Amino acid sequence: MSTFRVSDVPFDHVIAELAAFPLAAEESFAAGIEQLDPAVERAEPMRRLWRAAERRMTEGQAAMSLDELVALRDRLWFWDEGSRITLEQYLRHLADEFLAANAAIARPTLRAERDFEGRGRPLHDPRWRQAWRWLSFALPADMLLAALHDGRQKPSRVELLSPQVAQLLMTHGFAETHLHIGAALDFPTLWVALQHALADTNMKADSFRGPGAVFGEGRDFAPWLVRAALVRWMLAMYLGSRDSRPFAEFLCDLVEPNVRQWCGAASHVYLRMIVREMLAGRFADESPAFYELRDLYARATQITTVPLPDQLDDVAASDPIASLIDASVTRTMTAEMRLIASALERLPTADPVFRGLFWQTQRLRVMFYRHVVQRPLTPGLQWFIRTYGRLKSGRRRVSSRLLVESAATLGGFGEGLRSLEVRTSPDADASDLLELIADFDTSFFAFAGRQSQRRAWAVPTNDLSNSATWNRPAEAAVRPCVDPCIEPPEFGVVLHFTKARGGGAEKGVPRAHWANSHADPSPRDASDTGSSRDANASGFRYAAFYADKRREAQALVALLTRFPLSLRVVRGLDVCTDEL
Repeated sequence: MSTFRVSDVPFDHVIAELAAFPLAAEESFAAGIEQLDPAVERAEPMRRLWRAAERRMTEGQAAMSLDELVALRDRLWFWDEGSRITLEQYLRHLADEFLAANAAIARPTLRAERDFEGRGRPLHDPRWRQAWRWLSFALPADMLLAALHDGRQKPSRVELLSPQVAQLLMTHGFAETHLHIGAALDFPTLWVALQHALADTNMKADSFRGPGAVFGEGRDFAPWLVRAALVRWMLAMYLGSRDSRPFAEFLCDLVEPNVRQWCGAASHVYLRMIVREMLAGRFADESPAFYELRDLYARATQITTVPLPDQLDDVAASDPIASLIDASVTRTMTAEMRLIASALERLPTADPVFRGLFWQTQRLRVMFYRHVVQRPLTPGLQWFIRTYGRLKSGRRRVSSRLLVESAATLGGFGEGLRSLEVRTSPDADASDLLELIADFDTSFFAFAGRQSQRRAWAVPTNDLSNSATWNRPAEAAVRPCVDPCIEPPEFGVVLHFTKARGGGAEKGVPRAHWANSHADPSPRDASDTGSSRDANASGFRYAAFYADKRREAQALVALLTRFPLSLRVVRGLDVCTDEL
């Protein structure tokens, strides 16, 4: 083991983390911060927030001096000397620091350097895009885009590539060769999927539990998220009604009577308790059980009557607040963006209850974003061990068809994509694996057929026993092409065998010297390990792990042997997830 190791921390990462702290930290949620007071020592919540920020930043960036950190804090948090900064002012200022709105798009920029555009600085400076990239790891982009809405400019997406690079890719094409389909969702889509998942009867209080998660290793994350979903629904109802009354009166006069009618006599008591808990940032002593709030959320919003769509373009409209806040939501201009933009307009004159609930709800959303988005400076394989597994609970209602459509969109369909290869783990059952591969292939070409206005091609069926299924495209089924140079994108699947260490590693509590892991040859049964997956009666290293993966390999062999033309879709094999 080397005794000397240097690990550089990009300064843009430090800036992004400090900028996000008032909107993302558990300490900020617990204190219910609504404004940043430059008299830090005078306001107790502000004092606690800064002490937590200093501790977090200095622990992560050992080479940073305290004076440098304080100067950076003053530059980001207190740009208007001597004045208290409300969070709505802070969010708008932060968005304006890193983005410049231009009609429907926003371009990365750095406000401090904009004055130099006319002095030789390019409009699409790579330095600006680099700074934005780091900030996008810390805060969701749609939140910052909504903060730019001012009545004239309403950007709905960030221009990540310069026009020159975008045109180059469109002209010459590119291939996406390594996209894990289980993570092929943008955050707005995953956020809507979470709203559906929270109403699922299989959602449990500890569904987001995991090493490194917020709220006690994720133990209390699901209870807070279901509270945020209910409050978000009430906020959207309030903003959509354009009611001028204080939010508390609106809640008592309009929301509670309807909820009592739909959900029972005790439901309004739960709503009031949820409001108090959200404002306080902690659970009450007599807090409702998770399943009670989950069922209340499902009945109040009626979200279970509207399944999560299979088509990506329809997902935004299935958000439970879509019809409340604005009927014209789209995939890029989502209900969440309209909620944030409307709330920011209302906040300067809003009552304290509305203001407090809005910011607490947004903090929980930001925490979920950071929960599922790979944290900066995380090695690739470590992403599988922690971050990738966190997506499962939020996407429990996402269909394979929706995953494929999202993968194609994020992979660059319509922007020069010539080949898309997605990765997933093989099923241990040959029939299920057969169905999965066919479903992926059919879903991709059904999506491509809808999106293409210049050429259509044959869409394969799910019947893999028919060899014609894999003879794609059949010339007789292809309509004339306007431009013979344009070909439909290729599509393939790479199957990877996932690894697992065992011995408590997945839970973040590995035993000393990897005892009871798959690498440990010591004979042991389930009573020794607490898990049949870690048992090893054979006394050989990786015996239990091999037995699991052997079944998956046999299912794949059966697929390729019986249907060799499936190799048109199954492009290769991989072994990933972790180093054993």
